[in-house]
Amino acid sequence: MTHIITFHSPKSAGSTVTALNTALILAYQEPFSKTALIQLAPFGDLPQYLGKDPSKHWGDLLPFVNTPEATLENLKKGSFNLGADVFCSPPLALWSEIDLTNFKSFWQWISQHYDKIVVDISRGINDEIHQFLMQAADRNILVTTVDPVSLNAVKVYWESNASTQNKTQFILNQCPTNGVNFVERALKKNAINRLCILPFDEKNMWYQLFEGLPVCFKKRSPFAKALALITPKL
Repeated sequence: MTHIITFHSPKSAGSTVTALNTALILAYQEPFSKTALIQLAPFGDLPQYLGKDPSKHWGDLLPFVNTPEATLENLKKGSFNLGADVFCSPPLALWSEIDLTNFKSFWQWISQHYDKIVVDISRGINDEIHQFLMQAADRNILVTTVDPVSLNAVKVYWESNASTQNKTQFILNQCPTNGVNFVERALKKNAINRLCILPFDEKNMWYQLFEGLPVCFKKRSPFAKALALITPKL
C-alpha cells in the first residue's frame, strides 16, 4: 500500500521547498523504495525550485487516464527524475478541468507505481481534492514560520479539520533560535504536535530559490541535516 505524506502551508511558509527536499531525502535514504513528489497548485512553482522546463507537468498525462496508455513508461514521461520522480503541477488554465472524479482516476494510476508519495498541496486548489488527500494521507504536515499570521493560520486550519487532527503535525520552518519559545506559547492551547524545527539557512536557500539547486544537495546545509533526521519518522 502506498504511504502518503501531504505538506501544506495555510499561509505561505515554504511547504513546497520542504516537500521537495523531503521527497529527495526519502529517495536517498530508502533506495529500494519508489518515491514520488506531486505538486497540486494553481500557480505551480516547482520548476523554478528545480531549474527545469515549466511546460512539463502531470496535466499532460490526463488524456491517458483510464486508457491502455496509462502505463508506467508514460507516467514517467510527465516527471523529472532526481532520485524521486517529481511531478510538477498543471498551469492555472487546466485546473478548471480537474475535478475530484478525474483526479481520483489519475491518483489510482500514479499510486500503484510508488511506495511513497509526497504531496505538496497549495491553497486555492479544488477543496474536494484537498479533502480527499487529507483523508487518504498517512501523515499531514503543516508548514509554518514564526510570524503571528502564519501561526494563527495553522491554529485555524487545525481547528477546522477535526477529522484529520490525529495524523496532523507541524514543521516550524526557517526558525531562528530565539523563535522557538514564542511558537510554543502561541500554540500551547492546541494539541497539535510539532514534528521538527528547520533552522534558518539563508545561504543554501538562496541556491534553491535562485539557481534551482535543492537544499538537500548541499551537504553542509543545516536545513537539510535537520530534515534528514525526521524523514525516517515519516
